[in-house]
Amino acid sequence: MTNTESKKLRRARQLIAKCKFYEAVKVLNDFKQNEGHSLEEMVTCDLLEGRILLQQGKYEDVIKLCERTHQFLTRGCPLNILKRMEKELI
Repeated sequence: MTNTESKKLRRARQLIAKCKFYEAVKVLNDFKQNEGHSLEEMVTCDLLEGRILLQQGKYEDVIKLCERTHQFLTRGCPLNILKRMEKELI
């Protein structure tokens, strides 16, 4: 992750922890506007977006997001990244 991009994802994570979902969505949308993200960055962004959707009770949107994320992961995500992401979900 580039330093600027990882800052955006960290900021979104902090906002989610403070239940500031609207602000977190804005940060994540800003992040997604740029191209050239790594697989890890995109999946991390999806995980953060999924947390927001779960908190909002938008379960059908969570399922759609999970399906999209699964497509990213089937492209060949290294095992160490998967293990780190698994810890974030718990």
